[in-house]
Order: sequence, then C-alpha cells, then structure tokens
Amino acid sequence: MSYNKNKFQSRLDAISKVAIVLHAFGTWYELQIESSDNRLTDGALKYTQHVSLFPSSRTLYSFVGVSEDGAIVNGFMHDGTSNDNGGYGSDSFELTMKDGSHKVITGPWSSRPGVHTVNSGIQYTEVRVGYGMYGFSREFIEAIIDRFNLDVNLDSVTLEDKEINLKVTPK
Repeated sequence: MSYNKNKFQSRLDAISKVAIVLHAFGTWYELQIESSDNRLTDGALKYTQHVSLFPSSRTLYSFVGVSEDGAIVNGFMHDGTSNDNGGYGSDSFELTMKDGSHKVITGPWSSRPGVHTVNSGIQYTEVRVGYGMYGFSREFIEAIIDRFNLDVNLDSVTLEDKEINLKVTPK
C-alpha cells in the first residue's frame, strides 16, 4: 500500500475527514469525505471508449475517463455518434481521449459505475465529497482506507443484472 500512498499523496493530504455512513436510502454504505482543498478532485481526465456489454436495441459505449494518477474516474454512456442521446438536458461534452484526440458527445447518460466497470474493467464507485459525488478508483479508495485506518471491507459484488459494484462495509 505504500506505493498507493505515495502515488496519491497530494490528494490524500487534501482530505480533512473520512467517515463511512449509511446512504440516505438506508440500504448501503458510502464513504463521506470532507475537504475544502481542490487537489482532491482536480485534474484532467483522459477517456477511452468501450463497447457496452449490456443488451440494448443499439450499440452503446462506455466512455470512461481517468485522471493521470488513476484516482478520479468518470463515465458516460452514449452511442458514439453525433446524435443527441437525450441525457444531461442534451448538453454536449468534449472529451479528451487517451490518444490525445477530442470527441464531442451530446446528451450522454452518466449510468452507474457498476455498468462502466463491466464495460471497461476499471473498478470505481461514487464517493460523497461535501455535497457532490465523485468517482474514485478502487486503488484510491484502498489508499484512503489505509491512510485513515478505516475499519471497513472493500469488496467487488456482482449483481443479478451483471453489474460489478464496489461495496464499502463496516467490519
């Protein structure tokens, strides 16, 4: 874990408090982080495009962006064309792809981390930071658990619909 601590040191230093709390719906736990330091969530993401493995009437793709250090992850679902897919109020997003090119997708859907994990192989989940939700990679969550000596389990769980979710639970 010492490699993770060094790799994410600046982000870890930006965290003032971490707690594991029962989600508002009361059926799962989530990490809740306090930080007023932008180093925690800043940084450009580079996206890769992955064919969705979930059944659909058309081909869909997971566009999964990862920060340079691998801590922050974000995902969009879209058909990859210039068509508006009807999500995000039909807003357009310009993605910087891993190869340096740029792709604009209009009206993507965020989907769930468990869907993007299956499609891309990148394990991540959403973590509450203040009032917002951010995608943190498994490796970064493990570093947070280690740094703050959290007495929790971090497990991959495959759901009935084949999504793979990361679950944080108290020991």
